[in-house]
Amino acid sequence: MRNLKSILAVFILLFAASFSFTQENLESKGFTIQSYLGMYMENGEVMSYDANEVYNISLSDGYLIHNIFKDNVISDSQLYKISNIKRTTEKEENKFAFDATSGLSGNVYHYEVYFGKEGSVTLNLTQPNGDATVFLATSAILKTFKQK
Repeated sequence: MRNLKSILAVFILLFAASFSFTQENLESKGFTIQSYLGMYMENGEVMSYDANEVYNISLSDGYLIHNIFKDNVISDSQLYKISNIKRTTEKEENKFAFDATSGLSGNVYHYEVYFGKEGSVTLNLTQPNGDATVFLATSAILKTFKQK
């Protein structure tokens, strides 16, 4: 996991996203993340692939909608229940961490979203078996159902 974090730091510098996430957005009730590159470790090597996935994350409503696109056409979509939300600021990055429970399998996935000062956005996904994927992404504010 330490190797993955070190490698992530290098990739963030190389592939910084073009959208910024300001301090006012730290108080956001939700946001949309669109990934464009996925990275993971396999046999001690960093592997990567082009990604096109959209995560609509409503912290106030407690739901995540995950959409996967292949050849610019939606190929899969699922709704998850969000719990254990934590917001922090670390080393000039706003961090949101939460668990997402699948209604289909009952599996719990752990997500961490980092919004860097320089505009970078990364989403870390840890699966129940411990496998981790880091996505480089862009973001936008999500207009949630609950606005209070």
